[in-house]
Amino acid sequence: MIITIARECGCDGDTVGKRLAELYGIPLYDKRAIIQLAKETGVYDRMPNFFREKPINSLLYAIAAGGGEIDLFQTPIRALQAVLGDQSCVLIGRCGNYAFRDREDAYRIFLFAEHEKRVDRIERTHQTKRARAEKVVDDTDDKRREFQKFYTGEDWGEAENYDLSLDVGAVGVEGTVRIIRTFIEEKQHFAQR
Repeated sequence: MIITIARECGCDGDTVGKRLAELYGIPLYDKRAIIQLAKETGVYDRMPNFFREKPINSLLYAIAAGGGEIDLFQTPIRALQAVLGDQSCVLIGRCGNYAFRDREDAYRIFLFAEHEKRVDRIERTHQTKRARAEKVVDDTDDKRREFQKFYTGEDWGEAENYDLSLDVGAVGVEGTVRIIRTFIEEKQHFAQR
């Protein structure tokens, strides 16, 4: 089982991921953990921009890689398959919904909340001024949107690219975890028919 979580900034996606990992007894790979694993497996040095969530200039990359055509849309698949293989886990970000879209035991989740609630959360948890919190939310969402588009050609947050989209602001973290668990159980039950 792999649960991928894409999320808007400030909607507790990391907390939801942690709770799901605990619930299912599987590892959680957030930014820090996936970079560490990529370094341990030797994959990081081949694709550092992907793991740091930085789009690159594809022409410069092709030149540096020795010329030839490169297929950036294969980067998430190659990178994450090399690092994670077939193991069960919860993966936060990194175009996981795209990389594992053909895996039968993948559950691709997108989490969102109202902009004001997300700004409130960032303001509160980071003890920062409101203007700074708004900037963090907007800039982070823009970077995630750009990263997803660059490496997959897909629009970040579009429902058709996920199995389930949830408004964390409407049901809270625990409600979100319960809904995801129910969705996973129903999807497994339906697949056994």
